[in-house]
Amino acid sequence: MDLKRLRYFCSVVEQGGVTKAAKALNMSQPPLSKRLHELEEEFGVALFVRNGRTIKPTQAGYHLYQKANELLRMVDDIVLEVVTIANTEQKEVRIGLSHLYQRYFKPFLIALHREQAGLDIKVVVSDSGYLERLLIERDLDFALIQHPADTGAFDCIDLKPVQLVAVAPKSMDEFSNCTSISMTQLLSREIIMLRRSSGSGTFEALQEQFRKQGISLNNTLTMSQPEAILDMLESGMNCVALLPDSEISPSHRTDCHVMKIEQAPLVFFPSIVKLTSTRFIHDVDRLIRDLEDYA
Repeated sequence: MDLKRLRYFCSVVEQGGVTKAAKALNMSQPPLSKRLHELEEEFGVALFVRNGRTIKPTQAGYHLYQKANELLRMVDDIVLEVVTIANTEQKEVRIGLSHLYQRYFKPFLIALHREQAGLDIKVVVSDSGYLERLLIERDLDFALIQHPADTGAFDCIDLKPVQLVAVAPKSMDEFSNCTSISMTQLLSREIIMLRRSSGSGTFEALQEQFRKQGISLNNTLTMSQPEAILDMLESGMNCVALLPDSEISPSHRTDCHVMKIEQAPLVFFPSIVKLTSTRFIHDVDRLIRDLEDYA
């Protein structure tokens, strides 16, 4: 089966006619019509219903169109992979990193830098909502973010959920001997929570979980970065922060009270996300698949 004929065939289906397709393909109409006839002769069936200058695929033709697209995408991916492997001197990967999981994904980025010495790694650090937009605009190859609420355009590799913990400054002596805290005990406290700059995320998910449990917390402040919240606590802000456990470093555990929350809801779901229509770059694919070993 001639791949060029299949590409011509798909173009005619998409353009809705031979004339438009010939113009899009930058070729004259007669040879394009000839290729279509050759394809129909090869299959021995009519692939189009012709009506003047417009033609529409038959049921068999539409089936071929769907399968041909799958085949041609596979061929394009193979070509891209071969070229990527060949161009070992000039390689680039664009990664989005959520504020929410900077510590969680740090071992992976260190391993990527160490094992792929020839790779030009460009990392954009922002909140998950903005990074999702960059993915859709094809300004990133993949992103290390919170699992998207709407996965329609994305492929996701979901990792282990991260536990929610409560963090209080050392100045709040009442927590000195506490290793855990109940949701009820949080009701009387001023609370700092994470919230992305746009779209729905963990803040809204937590609020919904609290609503279902009949809990209404005194939410004093929201910020988009765990590290910024921890800095506020260590600087003397007498509030309790609700944060992902992965973002609490050993020094934070020394300088703050870090407590497990009894029956805490799961809302932190780290994920490696890319557009469905794109492929992971060959050299980082293995590290991505092994990410749970680093995280």
